[in-house]
Amino acid sequence: VLEQDLQLSARWLEEHSRTTWENAQFSRLQLQQAGVQRIVLVTQAAHMPRARWCFEQQGLQVIPAPVGFLHSAPPRPLGGVLPDAQVLWQNSLLVSELAGGLLYPLLYAGDQ
Repeated sequence: VLEQDLQLSARWLEEHSRTTWENAQFSRLQLQQAGVQRIVLVTQAAHMPRARWCFEQQGLQVIPAPVGFLHSAPPRPLGGVLPDAQVLWQNSLLVSELAGGLLYPLLYAGDQ
C-alpha cells in the first residue's frame, strides 16, 4: 500500500517470520538498531489484541491502527436457516484468534 497507493517506500521490511510472535521479534531487532521504540501497528481488527500483545512483549510502545473490521452479513433468504460461507469464515477467524489469544501468553510469555 505504501508503494502502490501512496508512492512511499518502507524504511523497514520484515520478511522472515512465520508467526506473529516471530514478526514482533524480528521487527524489534530492525527497529531497535534505528532507535525506534514506538510503532503504529496496522493489522486486521480481529487480530489486533494478539498482535499488540506480541509487539508490547518485545518492549515496543504500540499505537493500534486496526483495519478490516468484520461486519454482519446482510439478511439472508429463509431467515438464515441455510449456512452462509461468510459467517462460517468469520467464525473460523474468531475461533482462531481466541485460541491464539489464549495460547500465545502460555507459549511465549517471558520468551524475548
